[in-house]
Amino acid sequence: ATRSGQVEVLRYLLEIQHLSPTTKTYALETPLHLSAHHPIPSIPALLIAHGADVNGRDAVLETPLHYASRHGTDRTIALLLSHSADPNAQSTTLTSPLHLARDPETVSALLAHPDTNPNLASRTGTTPILYHAQHAATPTVLAILAHSATDPRAADVGGRTLLHLACFRGYGDIVEALLTRGGVDIESRTLRGNAPLHAASDAGHLDIVGMLLRAGADPRVRNGQGKRAGDLARNEAVREILDGERLVGVTATVCPVCVCVCRAGDECRTGKGSDVLKTRVESNALPRRLPSRPYYRLYPLPHSQFPQ
Repeated sequence: ATRSGQVEVLRYLLEIQHLSPTTKTYALETPLHLSAHHPIPSIPALLIAHGADVNGRDAVLETPLHYASRHGTDRTIALLLSHSADPNAQSTTLTSPLHLARDPETVSALLAHPDTNPNLASRTGTTPILYHAQHAATPTVLAILAHSATDPRAADVGGRTLLHLACFRGYGDIVEALLTRGGVDIESRTLRGNAPLHAASDAGHLDIVGMLLRAGADPRVRNGQGKRAGDLARNEAVREILDGERLVGVTATVCPVCVCVCRAGDECRTGKGSDVLKTRVESNALPRRLPSRPYYRLYPLPHSQFPQ
């Protein structure tokens, strides 16, 4: 009756037959667990009214709130939370309901509770925002990031932050949101010593490389293997901007529009932008090779591919 949504049959079983609402399946699921997928919370409400445990655990220690979050049933989530369901309950893998949130609406329903902790880490050190970034759920990531209590600097067991993941996978919207929000360490390191610029360079995301450079990322930083971001570049344009063609011994400038590297004080050669961000490079070093054109190497991005 619970699975099929037959309210009157369930009412008969509870009120006439006096069946227990806390009975469990072989997987230790209660009727309240099994009712969490219903978009209309009439069955969960009936079970709760007859004594169902809103914080009951199944075989992997998931609560009905975990199930409701997985199915994205926002009204059921609100009902469970209003009856003292624990928004921070963790399963055997230390996964919280927010880790399982199906969409931004589910995130909003969970974060509406004042006790919800958006920074709970799973057994692998993955917070909800990192979990959803790993599963390419950009709208859900942005919804969690918009919450004031979310820590954008949280890292997993490998030292990877949200900025590392977004830079490597090419999630420009997330990178832009992080840089706009503030409070992000743009030079944070993984256990292998890679900064976000290393990740963007390795994956060949030219637009994200430009965003990081404009935000002040240092292309001279070396990882645990002694490599700069330019050394990891697979894209020729990225490599020449970060490494081979960058000026050493002078002040270089990154154009905010076309992502070209120009001599300090000059106008953008494409005529589409101005020089605003100055990156100080090593003062007593020589270039590894001469630029193909004196001081300039332009790699314009189509405006449709570059964040405004």
